[in-house]
Amino acid sequence: MGCEGSFINISLRSPSLKSDVNTVLCPDNGYDERFFVDQFEAVAQSNDQVMADDNLQLHVSIARSRNGGV
Repeated sequence: MGCEGSFINISLRSPSLKSDVNTVLCPDNGYDERFFVDQFEAVAQSNDQVMADDNLQLHVSIARSRNGGV
């Protein structure tokens, strides 16, 4: 997917969530997907009711690190 030093931005949107779930996975956090899961759980817990059948939009973008060279 990415390469060493890359940054992976994950964004989840849903009409039933009060706010988007946004997480950046990077070398500093070991690309640990738990950061995304923790963010999702925090947003979901703050909702009175999360509709399981709502549309979800998941966006993933990768910023790859350029090492050396021109």
